[in-house]
Amino acid sequence: MTASSCFSPAGKIVSTSCKVAVGVSVLLAVFSSRAALFMEDAITNAAPGSNLGSTAPWGNSSGQIKVVAGSLTFTGLLSPTNTGNLANILGTAGGSSYRAFTGSTVSSGSIYCSFLIQCAGAPGSSGYLTGLLPSTSPNGSSDALAVYFSASGSGYQLGIHKGSGASTTNAATILATNVTHFIVVKYTFGAGTGDDEVSLYLNPVPGTVEPAAPNASQAGGTDATGLQYIYLKSSGGYGVWNFDTLRAGTTWADVTPSTGSTNSSPVPVITQARLVPQGLILRGTNGTPDSVYQVLTSTNLALAASNWPAVGNYSFDVNGNFDSTNPVTPGLARQFFRLLVGGTNPPPATAPSITNQPQSLTVAVGANANFSVGANGTAPLAYFWSLNTNTPVGGNSSTLSLVNVTTNDAGSYRVVVSNSVGTATSSVA
Repeated sequence: MTASSCFSPAGKIVSTSCKVAVGVSVLLAVFSSRAALFMEDAITNAAPGSNLGSTAPWGNSSGQIKVVAGSLTFTGLLSPTNTGNLANILGTAGGSSYRAFTGSTVSSGSIYCSFLIQCAGAPGSSGYLTGLLPSTSPNGSSDALAVYFSASGSGYQLGIHKGSGASTTNAATILATNVTHFIVVKYTFGAGTGDDEVSLYLNPVPGTVEPAAPNASQAGGTDATGLQYIYLKSSGGYGVWNFDTLRAGTTWADVTPSTGSTNSSPVPVITQARLVPQGLILRGTNGTPDSVYQVLTSTNLALAASNWPAVGNYSFDVNGNFDSTNPVTPGLARQFFRLLVGGTNPPPATAPSITNQPQSLTVAVGANANFSVGANGTAPLAYFWSLNTNTPVGGNSSTLSLVNVTTNDAGSYRVVVSNSVGTATSSVA
């Protein structure tokens, strides 16, 4: 059964309800990717001369991290509505201050954080200045994400560090002292273990799309269980540093707004919604040509947009038009859909491939036999073990364990590994 077209006028939030199937109501909404801004801090919490951490939302009062009068600006970057002061790192002794950038721990998707930074004078040799944490105790070498500096000639370099067991990856660019620089960092949660990634961007142009490649990135080190806090750090010999305009959010656009507009990109117009056996078709115009968008869905309209899961990652064509077919969950009374514009799409899914074949075994009757297979590909991976090509054995696991074998267990074993985009079949063991 098809639905009548749903036509929406342009605007920052485009939202229309229409019936696309009996008993299913779908909300069509386009919203700016700045909709998930977690934090915007212009250091307004305390008066100049105070310790930054002496007044909420900052904590852990340290005499090495002060509030001083003034503000930093960067060409094209939108300043906060309430400009305040600077966070000033004295850099003559140890100390740190921190604050939560969101009310609850974030453990999926991506977290972006931006800030303005200025090295006021000569930098010290090296050290870590700021980063993201699941808790409130910065340590640098084991922090989920840490930004390091190192002196280089008359300037300095910034680097990115992820978790324990990793080294710092420096950006090649040498930054000038006594100049305000615009910095963006990103933490991306992976689907597996040890595959989270941290990225560092130096002086990106505000209001533009996320660059295809960061200035530095790192995927080694331990993964974070979640993120909720940002910190500033001082230590002896660091030199004097100023921070201002700290932002955190779930998209690039959240933390890189340009002057003159909080949403400089065109707002797509949904011109048609049609239900077909393959899913819900959404068509429209007025997107940014060749840029990306996601289709999000939820059964709870009141849920924060940042918590709606994505059901599709797409791109606008060269004319800004879009046409996507999205899955609809059967049996639901209502299902709502939204378009999220901006940011970057994840890499395409990859089909499974066998990396370690199961090995043949010879065991005595009554003993145990264990087969295993190694495979990679986009998670989740499913495993189907069989005996003599057609008899299912074992469960959905990369290992097959046979306990107290009999002569009936003798034969040829293999496994088929599958995911959403393909399958791979092992050799016979």
